[in-house]
Amino acid sequence: MFNIKIKYGLPKANEYNEKMLLEAGWKRLKEPKRFSGQIAFSIPFMVINFIISQFIVGITASNKTFSFSFSSFIELLIALLTLLLISVILMVSHELLHLIFVPNFTKSDKTHVGYTWFCAYVYSEEVLSKGRACLIYIAPFVLLSIIFNFSLGLLGLYSIPTLIFLMLNSIGSSVDMLGLTLILFQVPKGGKVVSNGIYTYYK
Repeated sequence: MFNIKIKYGLPKANEYNEKMLLEAGWKRLKEPKRFSGQIAFSIPFMVINFIISQFIVGITASNKTFSFSFSSFIELLIALLTLLLISVILMVSHELLHLIFVPNFTKSDKTHVGYTWFCAYVYSEEVLSKGRACLIYIAPFVLLSIIFNFSLGLLGLYSIPTLIFLMLNSIGSSVDMLGLTLILFQVPKGGKVVSNGIYTYYK
């Protein structure tokens, strides 16, 4: 039976949970204290992710040139609606790939899918191994912007919509890559991590 909760707004830290975690020997990960800070620190990863995706397109695409031709307002409107649809599909598929790697996600009462007016996210307070946490962070980028990207290129299936999808996913994965990097360099081998709002703890 599925027990996935859907909530609006960014997750908030619980002071009591933080006190219990610190008393139990958990340490807070050194990371940006605000979501805006996460975005700022993730900008280098946006550039790196975009370059990686573009490189894959460059080595797998045919000589076909992709270009838009806005000869009328209707075409522009259709293009904007297409971009909106692509963005929604991307957001759902990206977060779904995070979610399926959360242990026992279908029954966990500590896991939920959240959304705001500008983004969607998967949040879990399950205790995760370092390896599992890294897998959750990196899954959407590897599966969509690398493996799916390669597959489309090799099969000759690139198109304007698919390229927009791939590039948006690469850029959107930048915050994930920041989180992955922080865990890789701060959490010891064999360590565990747990979330409390936007904060991450490890031991």
